[in-house]
Amino acid sequence: MFETATFEVLSYLQADRVAVYQFAAGTDCRLGRFIAVSSAAGICSILDQEVEDTCFTPQLVKLYLKGRANVIDDIKAAKLTPCYRELLERYDIRSSATVPLVHGHELWGLLCVHQCRDARKWSDEELAFIRYVAVQLAIAIQQSILFTKIETELRDRRLAEERLIQANHQLEETNDELARATRLKDEFLANMSHELRTPLNAILGMAESMSEGIYGDLPAPQSTAVEEISKSGAHLLDLINDILDITKIEAGKLEVSPEPSFVSELCESCFATAQQLTLAKSITLHSDIQPDIPCCLIDPKLLRQILINLLSNAVKFTPVGGQVSMRAVLEPSSPASNTGSHLAFEVRDSGIGVAPENRDKVFMPFVQVQSSLNRQFGGTGLGLSIVKKIVEAQGGSIVLDSELGKGSHFRVVLPYHPASAPQGKLSDVSDPSLVAKQDGNNEHQKLSSQGYNGQSKDGIRVLLAEDNRVNSLIYTRYLKSKGFDLLHATNGQEAVDMAMNDPVDVIVLDMSMPILDGFEVMQKLRSSTDPRVARIPIIAFTAMAMKGDRERCLAAGANEYLTKPVKLNQLDITIKHVLSNGESG
Repeated sequence: MFETATFEVLSYLQADRVAVYQFAAGTDCRLGRFIAVSSAAGICSILDQEVEDTCFTPQLVKLYLKGRANVIDDIKAAKLTPCYRELLERYDIRSSATVPLVHGHELWGLLCVHQCRDARKWSDEELAFIRYVAVQLAIAIQQSILFTKIETELRDRRLAEERLIQANHQLEETNDELARATRLKDEFLANMSHELRTPLNAILGMAESMSEGIYGDLPAPQSTAVEEISKSGAHLLDLINDILDITKIEAGKLEVSPEPSFVSELCESCFATAQQLTLAKSITLHSDIQPDIPCCLIDPKLLRQILINLLSNAVKFTPVGGQVSMRAVLEPSSPASNTGSHLAFEVRDSGIGVAPENRDKVFMPFVQVQSSLNRQFGGTGLGLSIVKKIVEAQGGSIVLDSELGKGSHFRVVLPYHPASAPQGKLSDVSDPSLVAKQDGNNEHQKLSSQGYNGQSKDGIRVLLAEDNRVNSLIYTRYLKSKGFDLLHATNGQEAVDMAMNDPVDVIVLDMSMPILDGFEVMQKLRSSTDPRVARIPIIAFTAMAMKGDRERCLAAGANEYLTKPVKLNQLDITIKHVLSNGESG
């Protein structure tokens, strides 16, 4: 563009030299370079020559910015500063016409027309032409700069998009790795749960069988030893459950499922459970449960976990002969504190208490205030941490008021959401084993009236699908002692074959079986064209005990679901329960 312009101006004006001069940025127009030059024959080129003009003053910049041209007809007659005259003579300039090239509010450069051989009187028409060309060049410069800016922005945008695509790709890879890590962690927890619960099931099952006399009557010392085995096994199970719970909570997998519930009945159930915990230490247990708390929306399982944890913690840290109390009340809204109606639960004890500086520590996972090697109280220190996270997940709060040596007072506050009473539904959603214990006699009476008296004339045939030898031995001996006829399958395919070929009344199915797992077994049985096989009641039980296992098993066709370790009495009652439902249906 500049080369074309200088050549055309040179030809039109018949000048000796035409040049475009650009100022260097940030030099106050004292430095520059000739970036385009057209010269007549015999005239030296000044292309790419850099110029340091010490005579170029700020006042001259202002004049150029106002559009003024610098016209010299003859340097010999003109009044010039010595430094400017020297500059012109350096490039053999006898006469010159110079107009500014302005970009925005800045002096970008100059359009220079030189006569080198002799002087020249510049006419108004010639100066107007030079100014016109300069204006067009300034417009072109502006467009060129704008185009370059756009190109730069587009290039930067493309680079940004490429970086964003790369970042998204890396993020996808990171998310995939996180998902894989989470999946591996879940699989690890499931496998660890299975590996820990399976031998624990054998320990607790064998101890329960011995306690019930399945292997004969035990002398007092052996009976006491078996009881201690049961207590230790139950304690180990609590620790396993705590670790799984805190892991799921920390991973953000705690699910709150509110449903219409009667809080008073839930509290009474928890209080009854706590009474069993206090017997060994002769602790007096008091309750103050408001009986008329209306039905409300709350997660009954989580509320039960909160109260049982607080009560068991109080019993644990209260010495023999001490006192533990539980209070539950619906507190009305308070305009003064800007709070709505809420449920308040309080557990007090006369135990060892907590020093003020240690109160926050009791809610930290894996931390116990008394942490020395010879500490008096065992445990992982997870119970209260789990309680706090469960409470906060429901929008509630928990506070501790305690004095060292005088006891502790825990207060839990949960939002109150009224609800209509559920129809045709137990208001107390408690632990399945407790429900089984409470309903056991009723189920037994119902079965007896239908001909199932535990050892009927035809006999109840149970297909036990269990690949673990010890567990199989325990279940078999126990169920036979209760009058059931037993068939035993050691893998999933064998269970399917036996169910299809031998009439059975109920199947007790371990979900982790070789060849075919429990889900595949249920799929084959439930899809059978033989109505007798398709309708066989199935009790699924597993040592995995992870979130969603129960729902998956019931959706796959199980009538009931039990988690290992399975209490033998609970298994007995559950079998009778599914048989009773089958007969009534």
